[in-house]
Amino acid sequence: LKHLADPAGPLGGSIRHQQMLARQGIDAATGLGAAHHWNARRHRLHICSGLMERAGDKIFNAAVLIDPKGEVILHHRKLNELEIAHDLYALGDRLQVAHTSLGTVGVMICADRTEPRIVRRYREQGADFLLCPSGGMFGPDSNDPIVQSRSRENNLPILFVHPAEFLVTNPDGSIAARTLLGDRLEI
Repeated sequence: LKHLADPAGPLGGSIRHQQMLARQGIDAATGLGAAHHWNARRHRLHICSGLMERAGDKIFNAAVLIDPKGEVILHHRKLNELEIAHDLYALGDRLQVAHTSLGTVGVMICADRTEPRIVRRYREQGADFLLCPSGGMFGPDSNDPIVQSRSRENNLPILFVHPAEFLVTNPDGSIAARTLLGDRLEI
């Protein structure tokens, strides 16, 4: 195992639950607690984890990529926030890639995958593959065709991680691996 993706972090649940947690917020550099940083170092892993990030008076739906040294090497804030969460999260303000021993990686969150222009920007920045932690829609009917299209349009593999689904698409959009853990998510 060379990397671990945490699907949308430990902060999923209903919008009401998320609003309660958002009042507390997490600092992206230190708020994951020592455990993620320590585990990355101890096991020599890349860890991608979602979090609710507080920055001043704003809350962002964010994700970080931690390298095997335990350092945050990529910090993404969700760019395509769904309307139901507009009053909860501020719109993201960054899109970047990180150069790793696994290749150049980009991290997008959940509904970011539905926007072709967002995925295209990762490709333009030289991404070799994308990680997509998610807590929203999943499965072969609603999610997989979207992820497959983004892979095919951009010739990029995408690793989609959700509490109920793990999906890897090839650059041509075909499915390399899929594990479904059920047909619905109950939180």
